[in-house]
Amino acid sequence: MKDKKFLVELIIAIVLMAAVAVIGAVVEARRPISGEAKELKMSVTSASGNIEDDKGNDSAKAASVKPNEAIDMVASLSEEQLSLKNKDKYSFMMNNTAFTIGSEKYVQIVAAIKKENKDGSISINPVAKYYVSFDGKKILKENPDVKNEYIEIKK
Repeated sequence: MKDKKFLVELIIAIVLMAAVAVIGAVVEARRPISGEAKELKMSVTSASGNIEDDKGNDSAKAASVKPNEAIDMVASLSEEQLSLKNKDKYSFMMNNTAFTIGSEKYVQIVAAIKKENKDGSISINPVAKYYVSFDGKKILKENPDVKNEYIEIKK
């Protein structure tokens, strides 16, 4: 009789542990990534497409994902995934600077509104920031409401 009671209690304990592990995994998968996006090196692309900085570095060059691929990956997401309404009115551009978030490296894609000024110059107003991992397997969006928080977008 004692053995049956012990066996039943053991089975219940195992089932409860498995349930807690599954719930923990689901909660952890939905938890945003926190931490500051730190630039690896400074570089800026000018309107002419040239990289301008003191050292001429393009820190995103080491990424496996190519600039056009990273831009297309983000631009092809739904408005809901991007948290943007009327996504067709935005231009998606890649920053030449690589960023680290947590322990991973990312390239930054910016959704912006481009507007031509009366003098012929172009104004760019960034609206949202996204980060594509160097290997192209993960996309994060910056949480505009919480500083240094990034939410993974499931493809």
